[in-house]
Amino acid sequence: MNKAKLSRMGGWALILIGLIFFLDILTRYVLPKGYLWNVAYLWIALVLAPLFMLIGLLGLWARYGKHVGWIGRNVLLAGALLTPLSYYLWYIQALYYGAIPALVLGQICLAIFGIAALKHKPLSRMNWLPLAAGVWFPVVYPLQYFVPTKVFVLFESVFYAPHVVDILIYTVACGQAAAMVLLGLILQGDATQQKI
Repeated sequence: MNKAKLSRMGGWALILIGLIFFLDILTRYVLPKGYLWNVAYLWIALVLAPLFMLIGLLGLWARYGKHVGWIGRNVLLAGALLTPLSYYLWYIQALYYGAIPALVLGQICLAIFGIAALKHKPLSRMNWLPLAAGVWFPVVYPLQYFVPTKVFVLFESVFYAPHVVDILIYTVACGQAAAMVLLGLILQGDATQQKI
């Protein structure tokens, strides 16, 4: 497989990761619990998301690996190797506990690549996008374990009583999902211009 094809596949994988984040927000916040789409979401998001993260990181590595220096190149490769490894090591305990650390690890590697991209400017436009696509969820997600959310209930509904921290997490996930989709589109657009 040549680098242009791998970059194009990586772009599609990043777009699908962004759509999985939107699906996550939809199933956790908008749709009521206990329906068939929650089960379908678990299998789609938690089984396929680490695979899409692997392909997305490899696509970024194939397209921009030479242009971001030693740290940016190797952190993408390490993220591509460690994301499925951490998923399958954690998979022994439970499906949910395997996907979250794998996705967080992949996003941390994407954020480190984003810092290198801010310095070296490998993308044709929006060099801040890898950092925006990778940093928010690993930073905000642990807040739900450290902030007492039972105190901060905003309003009650039939399906869900959102807390301030939950609304912050969902807002950040929407921004990160949009950044992932944009990064995938840029990666696909740059892959068609790449010389083989």
